[in-house]
Amino acid sequence: MKEYNHLKESVFQYEKEKTKSSVVVRQLQREVADSLKKLTMLESPLEGTSHCHIDVDKTQASKKKLFQVESQI
Repeated sequence: MKEYNHLKESVFQYEKEKTKSSVVVRQLQREVADSLKKLTMLESPLEGTSHCHIDVDKTQASKKKLFQVESQI
């Protein structure tokens, strides 16, 4: 009977830990999803900014070529 009670208690503790672990896993999944959502929102403006930088670089390169051509004339 002692062994039965001990096993019953062990199963109860196992189930309790399993429930706690499931709660923690769900919480971590929510945190990861929230972090990914925030990251996506932060990356969107950066993509526009990088396109602007590329355009600025192209414009500066074009101006430089224009000045070089003008100076040769």
